Order: sequence, then C-alpha cells, then structure tokens
Amino acid sequence: MTKQSSKRIKILQVNQTTTHGGAARIAMTLHQAYRAAGYISWLVTNQKDNFDESIVQFPDETYFFMAGMFEKASSFSLKTNIKVGRKSLSHYLYQLMDPWRLFVDFFGLENYNFPASRKLFDWVPDFPDVVHLHNLHRNYFDLSFLPKLSSQRPTLITLHDTWLLSGHCAYSLDCEKWKTGCGQCPYLDSYPPIKYDNTHLNWKRKKKIYSNSRLYIATPSHWILEKANQSILKPAMVEGRVIHNGIDQSIFYPGDKKAARRKLGVPQNTTVLLFVASYGKDNPYKDFDTIWKAIQKIKIRGLNQEILLLVLGQIDGYSEREEQYAEKIRIRYVPYQTNPSDVAEYYRVADIYLQASQADTFPTVVLEALACGIAVVATGVGGIPEQITDGQTGYLVKPGDWMVMAELTIKLIKDEQLRTKMGAQAAEDARKRFQIGRMVSSYIDWYHEILDKNIIQDTHNV
Repeated sequence: MTKQSSKRIKILQVNQTTTHGGAARIAMTLHQAYRAAGYISWLVTNQKDNFDESIVQFPDETYFFMAGMFEKASSFSLKTNIKVGRKSLSHYLYQLMDPWRLFVDFFGLENYNFPASRKLFDWVPDFPDVVHLHNLHRNYFDLSFLPKLSSQRPTLITLHDTWLLSGHCAYSLDCEKWKTGCGQCPYLDSYPPIKYDNTHLNWKRKKKIYSNSRLYIATPSHWILEKANQSILKPAMVEGRVIHNGIDQSIFYPGDKKAARRKLGVPQNTTVLLFVASYGKDNPYKDFDTIWKAIQKIKIRGLNQEILLLVLGQIDGYSEREEQYAEKIRIRYVPYQTNPSDVAEYYRVADIYLQASQADTFPTVVLEALACGIAVVATGVGGIPEQITDGQTGYLVKPGDWMVMAELTIKLIKDEQLRTKMGAQAAEDARKRFQIGRMVSSYIDWYHEILDKNIIQDTHNV
C-alpha cells in the first residue's frame, strides 16, 4: 500500500509494444497493477495485440503521405507473393509508406518523424496527471516532443537500455564515445542498426532535445543510473532514482517440476538447461554463441546424464522443433510465449538457467528464473550482479567466457544437492527483493512526490 493511496491519480504510460521484451513486461505489469489498485491508467503503444480499451495504439502510418494507398498495395502484393529481385514487392511498397524514413535510413539518422506521438493526449479519454515513458526507439516516437511534453505534464522515463544516451545503439558494449559525442562508431550493426555513421549528429540532436527538457529518470539498476549521470541526459534530469524491477510471484514461483515436465513433454530423467530471450538465439545482445560453445564443452566431458537445452523466445512464426545435437544432448527451440503462466512452466521444468548477455540492464528473465527457484549461471554485466549473489543464488562469469560457464554448469549438473540449495536461496532472495508490489508502490509513491513538488512550484510561480 502506498503512502498516498487515497489520491487516485491518472497515469499514462508509453512503450513500443505490449509483448516482446523486458520493457514490455514491466510496462504491462505496472499498467495492470495500477488498474487493479483503482488508479486510472492507460498504456499507449505502437503494437497492440488485445482488446483492452485501456491500451491504445498509435495510428502511426495513417499520418504519412499516401500511406493508405501504399499500405493496401503492400498487403495485396504480400498475399500474392510478387517478387522484385530477391525481395517481395510488399517490402518496397511498405518503405514508400513513409518516404522520410527512406531518407533518414540512407543517411544514418535516427527517425523522429512520428506525428501521432506528438498528439499523445488525443489518444486517451482525459489528460493524465503524470506521463511515464519506457523504450522510445524502434520507429514510433518523436523524441523532439520531449521538451513540450515535459513542460505540459511531469514526465518520467524508465531506462531499460542506454539508447537515449548514445548516437544510435541500445548498448554501447566496450565503447565510451557516448560520453563525448559518438562518431566513428565501432558498432554500426548493433541494435538498432544504422547504415551510415551519423552517430555524432544523432548524439548532438539528442543533447539539444534534453537541454530543453525536464525529466525524472528511473533505472532498474545502479549500473545504468551511473551511466545516465555521466551522459547528455544529465542536464535534463530533475531527479534520478533506482527502482528495481519486480515480477508477479503469484505466477513465477517454485512449482512441481514433475508436473511441469509432464505438461511440456520433457522426460523426467533429463537434466534441463534453459535460455530465454526475446527472439531467442537470434537476439544479438544475449550471445547465444557463448551458450552454444559451453554446450560443446559439456558434450566433450561426456556426462552420463541426458541433457536438454530449451531455447525459449524464437520469433513469431517459428515452430517448435527439437534437434539431437550430440549423444545424450538435445536442443529444443520454442516460440515466444505471450502467456506469463506458460513461460513460468518452462522455468519450472529447468534445473539450471543460463544467461550469456554481452550487455543487460536488469533482465526480467533472470528475475523470473530466480523466483522459480532455479540456479543461474550468468555473465556479470550491467545490472546482473545486482540480481545475483555470486556463489549463493547463482554464479557470475565474464562475458564470452564459455569455458567457465561450462565448468560451473557441469558442477551444478553433477551436484544435485548444491543446485537445489542454490535454487532455494534464489527463490527466497527474489521473494524478499523483487516483489511486484514493491516496484508498483515505489513508482506510485514517486508519482505523488513529483506531483506534490510541482504543485508547490506552481504556487511559488504565481
């Protein structure tokens, strides 16, 4: 219960999607919790997959020149599968729906031409008291709207990655040019990729936008807050605060492993390793290659146990399939699951969770694994060391160190007592530190504090 729960404020959140990725899960979790607590809450998104009237979709392409005509032509050519060279005609027609996007993509500029986002308050029934933004990249939000937006309503942004701090990338890895102006980018292919190095100009555009904005910055980890305080975002920060992500532990909790395995068709006498990521093995930041090499090392050791590696989160349209990798080692690729209860069942069948991220802010999947009572072997990057107590709730390894990851995984495979103890400690730690109620209360209390401060400031300015 929050300190000021009697005052039901109106909350407007914005995120690119309601499904894929950790930011989507957090935004949806907050939205549902706010409404359950009696708050007026809306979630505006670029991609909607349900009929909830409190979740509103940007009209997007309807704002662009001749968009309707090209959209219809694109849909028709997609159905008829007309080809132009190696690509479908629909690919080129879709590009023509927004000619400006073609221009900025060609010159390596970040695209802010999304007029629908500048009419944010038009898409909800009433003016909100506070605006809470999440991921703003992936071609749907006009970043140059931030100065005006933050002058109209208190505006809070949760940093789920470092895109707002850089000239294009969601994670800068070992590059620190984001501190001084970007340019000569060593990672043009990093998500979101650009074709031409205009990262310095992108960085300067963001710096100018922030210089005229007033933003409250929330981060799920101390690691990313420290980065924000060293970045171009710092002058815009009225206040920065760490609020650890929480998860719904009425869904993610230790359960009946045997029952879960029967439900998902996993043999009872198999040691199950689990890897979860949006886009599965194809997620560039989750470094599935390190896990793959670790599996090869495990194979060489010739363990007596049957081993199954579950890879959960493959892209839409990907059918479940299983491969025999080596004697006694199988790999099963599973499509992305939209139902959190179904996701939780996959954690419950697992004995060990593997996370090999090259960069990560505060991955929800690690929290879910811990809450389900699974020993975790993960790279100690970003905010992950703030989630895992090394040697107690899991093990931390250096990024790319597949040999150590393999050795620690083998250690846990061989020692059932150790992994059971570690899993129990993980569940208990998650129960204390990563409750969804704590996250929700922290945000609501901060909203009230922000609104109270703004009322006082407005009174002083009269």
